[in-house]
Amino acid sequence: MLNVIESIAVIISSFTVVVGVVIAIMQLRKMQSGNNLQQKSFLADHERRKKQSTIEFTYQVLEERIKATKSINKAFPNKEVVNVNSRAYTENLEDVRGAISRYLNLMERISVGINIGVYDLDTFMRITGVATINFYKRIEPIILEKRKVANRSSLYCDFEKLVKDMMNAYQKDAPLIQNDNASIRYS
Repeated sequence: MLNVIESIAVIISSFTVVVGVVIAIMQLRKMQSGNNLQQKSFLADHERRKKQSTIEFTYQVLEERIKATKSINKAFPNKEVVNVNSRAYTENLEDVRGAISRYLNLMERISVGINIGVYDLDTFMRITGVATINFYKRIEPIILEKRKVANRSSLYCDFEKLVKDMMNAYQKDAPLIQNDNASIRYS
């Protein structure tokens, strides 16, 4: 009789261990899915913040471009490309060089951010992609002149890379907006 009771006790304790392991596995899976959901939520929040900071910085850049455009338009009307040898540029009439330098410095900062993933390219392109490319083409001689004078071929290289990336995106007719909704991306 004692052997039967011991056998039943062993069976019950083995069954209890198996049930405990099954419950533990279920709890681990539940925790893992909760962690995945938390991670997805964190990543979606990060994407929203990235887009918001891109919007905010882009509007700072736009303000400088508007100022630079006004100065350039007085010296170079009809959307002319800036001539670095012209009197209007060399004598800095209408503060053309200062306005362009302020714009270039901001553009280089946001371009670095976009190129390393701190800011969002798609958001930037939606706000000012084509206008940025067109303005770049208009002031490209200034960038080339600044590189020559400073003897630094890397001057404004992130801005140049950003413009090339945007031009390629437009030429490929690729959808500009790949991540319209951060919550979808991480769901």
